[in-house]
Amino acid sequence: KISGDTLLCEGLKTILQSNVSTTYKWSTGANSQQIEVTQPGQYSLTLTNENDCESYGVITIRKAPEATYQLNSYPPICSGEQNGIIEIKNPSKIPAIVKYELNTKIQANGLYNNLNAGVYYLKLLDENGCEYLDTIALKDPPVWSISLPSQIQLEKGESRQIIIKIDSITIKEIKFDPEDGIGKLNDSVFVITGNHTTQYLIKVTDEIGCEKQYVLQLVVIDNNSVYVPTSFSPNGDGINDWYYPQSRESKQLTNFQIFDRWGNRVYNKSNIK
Repeated sequence: KISGDTLLCEGLKTILQSNVSTTYKWSTGANSQQIEVTQPGQYSLTLTNENDCESYGVITIRKAPEATYQLNSYPPICSGEQNGIIEIKNPSKIPAIVKYELNTKIQANGLYNNLNAGVYYLKLLDENGCEYLDTIALKDPPVWSISLPSQIQLEKGESRQIIIKIDSITIKEIKFDPEDGIGKLNDSVFVITGNHTTQYLIKVTDEIGCEKQYVLQLVVIDNNSVYVPTSFSPNGDGINDWYYPQSRESKQLTNFQIFDRWGNRVYNKSNIK
């Protein structure tokens, strides 16, 4: 009796063997108890026992039918987002795919969502035990940014143009929040007027809906006034590490004190110019 898997998966091998204790003669010319088979076809084995009696066996190895599958991939909509999709469909289901594995994530269906951009390795297993390997790349959409100053200083009533334009993309919408003191000349040129000190949140949206947000601090200086920030963060990150009042004219502070968020005074100095 010859034992072994009679279905041969593409690119793999199967082992044919006999457990009878005797001498062996395979149709391939081998004399071993087992042989490796890499091609479909008919294989025979002649067994001879210690009394020189012969027995004969034949086994037919068939090529396993290949599963058909379709790959659909959708990269993330915006750069850095985790909404990419990879979908594997098994339309004929003959043979059926019974296991899906994408980058070690195993599931019983072929829909993978919430994916980052990157390279994904796919392994499929059908009902006959045959494996299929594939590679899918989800490309990250183009990264774009706008160069804007973090702070603008204007005298009270002074105006300045702000140009927001990127050559590599089409800007769909630009919004300022709040809109007070903002005028629009065209789709990319705005005029900001120094009515009062304001922090603007600027939202820029491209043609596919990807959004970037920027913070612009407008400091309005009155010739007879001093601008004093309400807070700062001296943590060494290079952002708002220093605290200083601002004025267009020379001023003297009779007393200058700084308190932490709990109301504890951390700095005190008098007669500062």
